[in-house]
Amino acid sequence: MAPGYGDRIRKARLEVNKSRRSLAEQLGVHPDTLARYEREVTAPPDSILVELAVACRVKASWLAYGEGAK
Repeated sequence: MAPGYGDRIRKARLEVNKSRRSLAEQLGVHPDTLARYEREVTAPPDSILVELAVACRVKASWLAYGEGAK
């Protein structure tokens, strides 16, 4: 089974060596909110998804759908 968006968010966060707390702070969300994205309890809104992609230096389409290269 292919990893979901939560796994991709977590992987991207770890690849840029950011803690959940530091990335959440950068995005202006609570660390628990970011944890819910990573566990796929809730999906990030498009605006946060784009900010996540920029912060983690990956493409938003890869984060959301696993499409294309990071």
